[in-house]
Amino acid sequence: MNTSLLRTKLIPPSLKPETVPREELVAQIEDGLIGPNGFTRKLTLICAPAGFGKSTVVSQWMNRADYRVGYLALDVEDNVPERFWVYFFEAVRGACESVRDDALTAMSSGVSADPGTRTADEFEPIERFLTLLLNDIFDSCQPVVLVLDDVHAVSHELISRGMRFALRNQPPNLHIVAVTRVEPKWELNRLRSRGEMVEIGEPDLRFRTSEIEVFFRDTMNCPVARDDVASLESESEGWIAGLKLAALSIRAGGGMEGLRRARHLVHGFFSEQVIDGLPADIRDFLFSTSILSRLSGPLCNAVTGTTGGADVLARLERENYFVSALGGDAVWFRYHSLFRDALQTRLRATRPDSVADLHRRAYLWYDQNGHREEAVRHAIEAGETDRAAEIVERGLDGLGDTGNTLETRRLLTMIPDALLHRRPILLVLSAYFAFLAGRYDDVENRLIAAENIVPSSPGNPKKVPLKGLIATIRAMAAVFSGNREELDRNSAIADRLITRSASRWRGLTCAVVGDAALLRGDIVGAIGAYTEACDLGFDPDGNPYFALVAGVKLARLLLYRKGTYASESLCRRMLAFAETHGYGSGERAAAYHGLLGQIHSERGEIDAAVEYCRRGIAIAERDHVAVIWCWCVAHMVRPLIIRRRFDEAHDWIRRAESVLADSVAPFFESLIVGWKIRVLLAERDVTRAEALLTERRLFGLREEAFIFREEEFGSLARFFLLAGRYLEGSELLGRYLAYTGRLGLTTFTAEIEFLLAAASYHLGRPIEARSLVKSALSNGREAGYRRMFVDDASFSRVLLEDAHAHRIEPEFCASLLAEMNSEYVATPTEIRDRARAPKPVSVTDWCEPLSEREIEVLTAVTTGLTNQEIADTLFVSHNTVKWHLARIFGKLGVDNRTHAAAEARRLGLVAE
Repeated sequence: MNTSLLRTKLIPPSLKPETVPREELVAQIEDGLIGPNGFTRKLTLICAPAGFGKSTVVSQWMNRADYRVGYLALDVEDNVPERFWVYFFEAVRGACESVRDDALTAMSSGVSADPGTRTADEFEPIERFLTLLLNDIFDSCQPVVLVLDDVHAVSHELISRGMRFALRNQPPNLHIVAVTRVEPKWELNRLRSRGEMVEIGEPDLRFRTSEIEVFFRDTMNCPVARDDVASLESESEGWIAGLKLAALSIRAGGGMEGLRRARHLVHGFFSEQVIDGLPADIRDFLFSTSILSRLSGPLCNAVTGTTGGADVLARLERENYFVSALGGDAVWFRYHSLFRDALQTRLRATRPDSVADLHRRAYLWYDQNGHREEAVRHAIEAGETDRAAEIVERGLDGLGDTGNTLETRRLLTMIPDALLHRRPILLVLSAYFAFLAGRYDDVENRLIAAENIVPSSPGNPKKVPLKGLIATIRAMAAVFSGNREELDRNSAIADRLITRSASRWRGLTCAVVGDAALLRGDIVGAIGAYTEACDLGFDPDGNPYFALVAGVKLARLLLYRKGTYASESLCRRMLAFAETHGYGSGERAAAYHGLLGQIHSERGEIDAAVEYCRRGIAIAERDHVAVIWCWCVAHMVRPLIIRRRFDEAHDWIRRAESVLADSVAPFFESLIVGWKIRVLLAERDVTRAEALLTERRLFGLREEAFIFREEEFGSLARFFLLAGRYLEGSELLGRYLAYTGRLGLTTFTAEIEFLLAAASYHLGRPIEARSLVKSALSNGREAGYRRMFVDDASFSRVLLEDAHAHRIEPEFCASLLAEMNSEYVATPTEIRDRARAPKPVSVTDWCEPLSEREIEVLTAVTTGLTNQEIADTLFVSHNTVKWHLARIFGKLGVDNRTHAAAEARRLGLVAE
C-alpha cells in the first residue's frame, strides 16, 4: 500500500455488539444481489441526511457478506481527483488483490484541481486508469464489492465523470455500495430505468418505535417509558443522531424537556442538553479545543492551560462524545463536524474575548513543535498577522533545504495580501512563486509593489539582497518573454548586487546570468555561470534548490555540447543531490526526469524514456508547475512517434497547448510546436506542417534565433527534405552548421551534418554527402546518439546504406540499419503480395505484428460492430478502441474499417 495514505480510511467501522439490528434493510441490500453470471445490480445507493445510521446498516450487511469487501471512508480532503482515485484503487485492492499497479501508472500524469493547470483532456488519464482497473477486476473472476462511505464529501466533476464511466462499463463481478447524504451525479436515472440499482432512503432508515426502544435500552443503556418512546419518535422523526443526542442528554440528567424543540435538534441537543450536562472541566476543555481541526494530548494541554489532555480525549472517544481517533495509534483525534460547530457557536456566545487567546496558544505550540503551516493559520486567526509573517520569514533561513521551498510556497498563499504588501521579502518571494506558476502579469505587479515599500518596510532581518533578487526575477521573466534587452540589463544588475557573499541567493542569479550568456552565443560563459550555481548548492551556506534550477540548464547544454553520457551523469548526480535535500519528488526533480526522457530517447531506449517522462509529468502536475509539465510532455512525444502512436502524441500536444494558452513562455511554446511539426512530418502531412511553419514565421528566420528554438528549426530542415525542396534545405542547413560550429555544439553539429548530407545526396553531390555522414556518425556515436540517424527513414536509409557500403563506421551503421528494419511497417502493396503467396500468412510473418488485443478489435470490426459496441464488449473505452484501430490501419496500410476488414480476411488474420 502507498505509505502516504491514511490506512484507517480503508478499514470499515467496527460494529458494536449492542447495535440495533436492521434486518429488513440488510435483506433489502442482499436479496437477489447474486445471479448465475455475477451481480444482478451495479449499485446500492443509501442516501439520507446526516445521522440516520447509513454506515451502520452497511456495516451490518458487510459482516454477513460471503465475499470480500473493499471499503473507503471519504471526506472533503478527498475531493481532489488524483487523491480520490488513489484511495479508490487501494479500496478495490482490499477486495481484489490481483489488481495491478499498472492502473495507477496509467494515471501518472495526474489530474489537477487547479484551474490554472488544467489541460484540454484532463479526464483522459482517469479513463486509462479505470479501464485497466475494471479489466483487472473482470479478469479476477471473483465477486468484488466496493463500499464508498460519505460520497457527498466528493463532488469534483472529474470524480463524478469517472464514476459514471465506471458504472457504464462495470464488469458483472463488481458491485458498488454508495453511502451519501445527497445523490451523486452518476446518471442514476439510467440505472433506475434498467433496474440496475437498489435504493435505501430516509424513510427506510428512520427508527421505528420498537427500534427506538431497543436503542435506548441496549445501545445507550438509558431505558425510557413507552410514552416517552412515542414522543421521541414524533419529535425526532426517527433521526438516529438526534435520538443519540437525546439519550446522552437524559443520561447526563437533563430530562425530557429539551426533546420537544425539533428546530434545535443539532445545536439544541449539543449545546443545551449534552454540553451543559457535562462536568465543568470537560465542558471548558471542549469549548477551548473546538478551535482545533485536529487534537492531540500535548496540543490540548497547551491550548487549555491544563494537563491530562490525552486522557480526556480517550474518555470522550470511549463514551461516544463525538470524538474519533485518527489512525490506529490514538494520538490524534477530531471532533464530529456538527459537534465542533456547536461547540464553536457556544464558545463565541459565552467567551468571545477568549477566542483570540486560544488561537495564540495554538500557534505558539505549533510553532515550537515545527508545524509552520498550522502555526501561521492560527496566528492569522488570532489577529497576529505580523507574527504569522515572522514565522514565514524565519523559515527563510532554511529556504532551499529539506523541501522547505514548497512549504514556503504554500505558506505565502495563506498570508493576507494586505500583509504581503507590508513585507517586501515575502512579496518578492511571492512574485517568484507566481512566476513558477505561470502568472507572469502578477510577477511584475508584485515586484513593483516590493520596490515601492522597501524604504518603509520593517527592516530586512535576513539580509536578503532584495534589489538584486528583484532584478533576478525580472531577468527570469525576460527569458520566458524572449526580451533579450531586459534579460541582459537585469541579469547584469543582479550579478552586480548579489555576490558570492550572499551565497544563499547567488545560485538563482547565476542561472539567469547563464541564460543571458547562452542567448548571446557565449556558451563558455553560460557553462561557467551554471556551474557556479551548482557548486554553490554543495556549499554549506549555499542554496540547494537554486542549484537544482541551474543544474538542469547545465545538463541540457552538456547534452548538446558533449552528448548523452555527460548530460546523464550530471542529471543523476543532481537527482541524488535533490534526494539528499528533500527535493527527490519535487518539481525540480521533475525537470531532470524530463531531460532523462530526452536522453534515453536519443539513445533509442524507449521504455526508459517513457518512464522518466511519466514521472516528471506526474510530479509537475501535482505541484502545479505548468512549464515543467510542458517540458516533460514535449519529451514524451518522441517515443510516441517512434512507436507510431500519433493520435496519442497529438493528444499530449493539445493538452500542452491548452496549458500554455494563457502563458507567456515562448521557449516552451516553441518546444511543443517543434514536436507538433515533427509528428505531422512523421505522418507525412507535409501540407499541415508547412502551414504551421508559416504561421510561426520560421521561413527566413535567421540562425541567431536557433538557441531556445532548436526543435522548430530542426522541424523546418526536415520539412524541406520531406517536401523535396533540397536546395532550400541545403542553404538553411549550411547556415545552421556554421552557427552551431562556432558555438561548439558538437551534437547539434552532428545532426545538422546528417541532414545536410541528405540534401547533398539528393542534389547529386554524393562525395560531399559521404564526407558529412562520416563526420556525423563519428561524433554521434561518441556522444551516444542513435535516433537522429534512424527517425527519418525516408532519407536516412539511403545514407546509411551508402555509408555501410563504403565502410564508414561499419558496425555502427549496421546496428542503425538493423534498428530501422525492426521498426519497418509493410506497405499495402507488400501486404497484398504476401497474401497472394502460396504459403499461408500469419501475423508472425510481419515485422510489426498485430497484438492480441488488436486481433480482438479487428475480429469485432469484421463482424460489423460499431466502435462503441466493441468498447462495451471488450470493457474498454471508446477512445481506446479508436486508438487500436489507428494502430491496425497503420499496420495494414488502410484508411478505414471496410478496407481493414477486407485486408484481414485476405491475409487470414480472422475467420471467414
